[in-house]
Amino acid sequence: MKFPSFLSIFASKEREVINLLIEHLTDIREVIRALHNALANMCEKSDETLLAVENVFKFEDEADEVKRKISARLAIGAFLPATREDLFKFVSHVDEIATGAEELAVLIKIQKGRIVGNPIKGQILFSSDLALATVSKLREATIVLLEAPGKEDAAGILKELHEYEHQVDIIKNEAYSILMEQSGQLGYMHFWLLKEVIDKIEGISNATESAAETLVAMTMARRL
Repeated sequence: MKFPSFLSIFASKEREVINLLIEHLTDIREVIRALHNALANMCEKSDETLLAVENVFKFEDEADEVKRKISARLAIGAFLPATREDLFKFVSHVDEIATGAEELAVLIKIQKGRIVGNPIKGQILFSSDLALATVSKLREATIVLLEAPGKEDAAGILKELHEYEHQVDIIKNEAYSILMEQSGQLGYMHFWLLKEVIDKIEGISNATESAAETLVAMTMARRL
């Protein structure tokens, strides 16, 4: 009887995890898409806001289930220690994206969807749209780098991701300036809530950038 080699077992386990990573990122993208929709409804004072928030929780639960599968495969699979550590680190950063979205969704739910976006409605919607774009680019880069390492396409994708993240930082500063200018009219609670919204969106973008940096380091190590 011919038994599979260690290298073939290693490759099959790694392939399984890569597929799960892409599935996880697909779910995370849907989490952020649902969050963007919830924020759009909130800014428009829509009655659909709380329903949209529930979709964030739904997709986050699905992403969390995939994350558990990844953790289980990494715990028992035939992986080199460095590879396992890098994969855990990558999954951890990706999970931070979902955590940030969930925290913002909880805040919206606690306030019963009544966090009025004005005077930074435009900044909230633009930055959340960019956060969704960064996550989409992270997923694209992951597919390129892990499915076909060495493709030059990944450099362009990652450049776009970093540009989107930088734009989120700029928009946050714009929002801060507006909030400070109108702090007297807003009142402390309204000021704090709007600041939390913009901060959480930036946190999602930052977590995405951290995941991208880990992805690059991980794929470079795989080529050595």
